[in-house]
Amino acid sequence: MAGAILGRAADGDVEKLRKFARCVGLLFQVVDDILDVTKSSQQLGKTAGKDLVAHKVTYPKLIGIDKSLIP
Repeated sequence: MAGAILGRAADGDVEKLRKFARCVGLLFQVVDDILDVTKSSQQLGKTAGKDLVAHKVTYPKLIGIDKSLIP
């Protein structure tokens, strides 16, 4: 975003980039949520299942693992 704004990109292009960035961020979060419940700590290289222990609201918890997966 900063590069587009500093580079004086057109408002429409900045908005497209903002939408793209939101989608990429959401994709990253959903994948992270799925991995947290489907992989082991050894596979992840970090503690698995932390979200469940912390009672975090995650996509798998809200809508189930099947609906969280991207075809």
